Amino acid sequence: MGKLNLEELRKKAGGRFDLVVLTQKRLRDLARSGVKTTSTENSHSLMESVLEEIRTDKIKISRPKEKK
Repeated sequence: MGKLNLEELRKKAGGRFDLVVLTQKRLRDLARSGVKTTSTENSHSLMESVLEEIRTDKIKISRPKEKK
């Protein structure tokens, strides 16, 4: 995965709170299903896998569309 850049991850997720929520939800999904969207060759933990998925835009937080 290389050097972890939290600022980059925070921007991709939309903020610190969204990064925490996205990470927590994805960790829970992985613990239940074990289905990853990235290669696990270099990942040593579920957390590293989740952060790599966020970094590579494999997962994003979904937001309801605003009504006009």
